[in-house]
Amino acid sequence: MINYITNSFMKKSQIVNIICILFILLFTYTTFSNLLNYNLFKQEVANSPLFRNNAQLVAIAVLVTELWVVALLFMPSTRLYGLYGCFVLMTVFVLYLSYVLYLPPDTSPIVLHLSKVSKGYYVTRGWNYHFASVIISVGWLLILDIFLLLLSLTAIVLNKRQFKESRTRELPPVIFT
Repeated sequence: MINYITNSFMKKSQIVNIICILFILLFTYTTFSNLLNYNLFKQEVANSPLFRNNAQLVAIAVLVTELWVVALLFMPSTRLYGLYGCFVLMTVFVLYLSYVLYLPPDTSPIVLHLSKVSKGYYVTRGWNYHFASVIISVGWLLILDIFLLLLSLTAIVLNKRQFKESRTRELPPVIFT
């Protein structure tokens, strides 16, 4: 399937470049958005039962890791490592969102955050409606993260194939005398 797609309309390198640009934009946006609202970001991390005791460390680690992955994606010589970083980050995000979906509503950090944001809406619609809307929004976020996870895996496969093909073309002929 990947061979059909890459042979039909784009080179493998173009697909990898587009995927890398997507991740560069995504991680740059989220990092700077969280930096601008660092206290809110740290508080949201602290709301999670997993990271309650280490919220400061986890918040800084996420921001630094995202910037590090962006830096790796910029350079062609380190792009594969950046794609591995994307894969790891997206795997962690998918696992975390899956964990959040199975938390009871009163301890879920996403439910708590959304209930603070939509106080009036929450009161007028009732808890069941509010909880269902949270599950749907988290579900869509989980689907998006799984898509991005698969996209990073596709880029890794294409980048490895491209690297192997370029190495075999660059080898000089062996001359025996």
